[in-house]
Amino acid sequence: MAKQLKSYKDLSIRWDNNRQRFILEARAIGGGQLPFAAKSEAVAKAKQLFERWRDGTSVAVEDEWTLDTAAEKYMWRLRDKGSPLKDAKKAEFYLCRLIQKLEQ
Repeated sequence: MAKQLKSYKDLSIRWDNNRQRFILEARAIGGGQLPFAAKSEAVAKAKQLFERWRDGTSVAVEDEWTLDTAAEKYMWRLRDKGSPLKDAKKAEFYLCRLIQKLEQ
Protein backbone atom coordinates (compact mmCIF):
# COMPACT_ATOMS: atom_id res chain seq x y z
CA MET A 1 0.00 0.00 0.00
CA ALA A 2 1.33 3.42 -0.95
CA LYS A 3 2.11 5.96 1.73
CA GLN A 4 -0.54 8.64 2.09
CA LEU A 5 0.76 12.14 1.67
CA LYS A 6 -0.59 14.43 4.36
CA SER A 7 1.95 17.24 4.17
CA TYR A 8 4.95 18.46 2.21
CA LYS A 9 7.08 16.84 4.92
CA ASP A 10 6.10 13.44 3.50
CA LEU A 11 8.14 14.19 0.36
CA SER A 12 11.69 12.89 0.57
CA ILE A 13 14.68 15.25 0.46
CA ARG A 14 18.06 13.53 0.36
CA TRP A 15 21.69 14.46 -0.20
CA ASP A 16 23.25 13.03 -3.38
CA ASN A 17 27.04 12.75 -2.96
CA ASN A 18 27.66 12.22 -6.69
CA ARG A 19 25.81 15.35 -7.73
CA GLN A 20 26.68 17.33 -4.59
CA ARG A 21 23.05 18.45 -4.41
CA PHE A 22 19.94 17.90 -2.33
CA ILE A 23 17.33 15.92 -4.29
CA LEU A 24 13.61 16.52 -3.76
CA GLU A 25 11.75 13.33 -4.63
CA ALA A 26 8.42 14.64 -6.00
CA ARG A 27 7.44 11.73 -8.27
CA ALA A 28 4.73 10.65 -5.82
CA ILE A 29 2.77 13.81 -6.66
CA GLY A 30 3.56 13.96 -10.37
CA GLY A 31 6.83 15.87 -10.22
CA GLY A 32 10.28 14.46 -10.73
CA GLN A 33 13.59 14.33 -8.93
CA LEU A 34 14.59 17.96 -8.51
CA PRO A 35 18.14 19.03 -7.54
CA PHE A 36 18.90 21.97 -5.21
CA ALA A 37 22.10 23.49 -3.86
CA ALA A 38 20.55 24.18 -0.44
CA LYS A 39 18.14 22.10 1.61
CA SER A 40 16.07 25.22 2.36
CA GLU A 41 15.43 25.62 -1.40
CA ALA A 42 14.26 21.99 -1.61
CA VAL A 43 11.93 22.45 1.37
CA ALA A 44 10.43 25.62 -0.14
CA LYS A 45 9.85 23.85 -3.46
CA ALA A 46 8.33 20.85 -1.64
CA LYS A 47 5.84 23.17 0.08
CA GLN A 48 4.95 24.85 -3.21
CA LEU A 49 4.52 21.59 -5.14
CA PHE A 50 2.53 19.92 -2.34
CA GLU A 51 0.09 22.85 -2.15
CA ARG A 52 -0.41 22.74 -5.93
CA TRP A 53 -0.92 18.96 -5.83
CA ARG A 54 -3.38 19.22 -2.91
CA ASP A 55 -5.37 21.88 -4.83
CA GLY A 56 -5.51 19.67 -7.94
CA THR A 57 -3.10 21.74 -10.03
CA SER A 58 -0.44 20.05 -12.14
CA VAL A 59 2.95 19.86 -10.44
CA ALA A 60 4.94 18.87 -13.50
CA VAL A 61 8.04 21.05 -13.44
CA GLU A 62 9.05 22.56 -16.74
CA ASP A 63 12.32 24.43 -16.60
CA GLU A 64 13.22 26.91 -19.29
CA TRP A 65 15.75 25.32 -21.65
CA THR A 66 18.92 27.31 -22.26
CA LEU A 67 22.39 26.44 -23.52
CA ASP A 68 23.88 26.82 -20.05
CA THR A 69 21.23 24.62 -18.40
CA ALA A 70 21.77 21.95 -21.07
CA ALA A 71 25.54 21.97 -20.47
CA GLU A 72 24.99 21.84 -16.70
CA LYS A 73 22.59 18.90 -17.06
CA TYR A 74 25.16 16.82 -18.90
CA MET A 75 27.92 17.74 -16.45
CA TRP A 76 25.80 16.75 -13.43
CA ARG A 77 24.81 13.40 -14.91
CA LEU A 78 28.35 12.62 -16.05
CA ARG A 79 28.96 9.97 -13.37
CA ASP A 80 25.33 8.90 -12.95
CA LYS A 81 24.67 7.44 -16.38
CA GLY A 82 26.30 4.77 -18.51
CA SER A 83 28.56 6.83 -20.76
CA PRO A 84 30.53 9.66 -19.08
CA LEU A 85 32.47 10.39 -22.28
CA LYS A 86 29.27 10.80 -24.30
CA ASP A 87 27.82 13.16 -21.68
CA ALA A 88 31.08 15.16 -21.50
CA LYS A 89 31.00 15.60 -25.28
CA LYS A 90 27.36 16.76 -25.15
CA ALA A 91 28.26 19.26 -22.41
CA GLU A 92 31.18 20.48 -24.53
CA PHE A 93 28.85 20.91 -27.53
CA TYR A 94 26.44 23.11 -25.55
CA LEU A 95 29.28 25.08 -23.94
CA CYS A 96 30.80 25.79 -27.37
CA ARG A 97 27.44 27.01 -28.65
CA LEU A 98 27.02 29.19 -25.56
CA ILE A 99 30.49 30.73 -26.05
CA GLN A 100 29.71 31.44 -29.71
CA LYS A 101 26.48 33.12 -28.71
CA LEU A 102 28.20 35.25 -26.05
CA GLU A 103 30.91 36.34 -28.48
CA GLN A 104 28.36 37.79 -30.90
